[in-house]
Amino acid sequence: MSGAREQFGSRIGFILAAAGSAVGIGNLVGFPVGAAKNGGGAFLLMYAIFVFAICLPVMLAEMSVGRHAKKDPLGAYSDISGNEKKWKVAGWLAIATPFMIAVFYMVITVWLFGYLFEAVSGNLDKLANPETFGLFINSEAIFVYMAAVVGVVYLILQGGVKEGIEKAAKLLMPALFVMLIGLVIFVLTRENAMAGVEFYIVPEFSKITAEVVNGALSQAFFSLSLGMGILITYGSYIDKRADVPSAAKLVALTDTAVAFTAGLMILPAIFSFNPDINPDDLSESSVGMIFTYLPSIFLALQDSIGYMGASI
Repeated sequence: MSGAREQFGSRIGFILAAAGSAVGIGNLVGFPVGAAKNGGGAFLLMYAIFVFAICLPVMLAEMSVGRHAKKDPLGAYSDISGNEKKWKVAGWLAIATPFMIAVFYMVITVWLFGYLFEAVSGNLDKLANPETFGLFINSEAIFVYMAAVVGVVYLILQGGVKEGIEKAAKLLMPALFVMLIGLVIFVLTRENAMAGVEFYIVPEFSKITAEVVNGALSQAFFSLSLGMGILITYGSYIDKRADVPSAAKLVALTDTAVAFTAGLMILPAIFSFNPDINPDDLSESSVGMIFTYLPSIFLALQDSIGYMGASI
């Protein structure tokens, strides 16, 4: 392929786009579920330690490799290793891994898109019923929502790095932050929400087990898109004069802030909507938990300020 490689148009564009890669389903769905399953505060503490002690240096290394090589993971590993075969294997794995992850992401994204459509259609009370999730994911409407998601992704990718990914990130990331903060403020005003805050923020050191440590480390790597070739690819579109350490720190901070905020929304909501819940029962939490409590939050918001207010 000839011609200069496209680059991000601005520093904030790259940071928001890279954060958009890291900030996603892993934060909004995986992190609250992981925190609920692994002792709340204990999980949060280990997650924060791993992000800044292990994940940030790895992120910095991946971005630097990408910026240096200006190629995809396969090309980057081949260049820096002198075309050694074992590194080519690593490059192929870094290309194959995102494709496998995309299958998981596609499924969850289709569910979210479907729930968004149903919510806008005025069916929040139906979505808040725990039995709805199982019926929804087995319905034929899933394929319609999947086609819509594929269409949106295709349009963004057609714009390329600067006109597609960067523009989408500049619009969607700030909107996500505003929405999350607004929902957290609302949830924290509800009765018994502080019990959830205590569970989430105050660590019980007796709950820091090998399982919790493994869960926190796995979540940190997955949430920050490490070891997948994604940040090498993003790094390849960074200008040579860009401050990579500063960008990596901001991406890590943004990702962690969103994950923390998502947990601060979901965990207090659980304790608010189920005041008699036993924290030990949360160890059985699954992804379906998010698809029950998010509609419940929006339904309560709608009851408080009306349909139009909640929609805004």
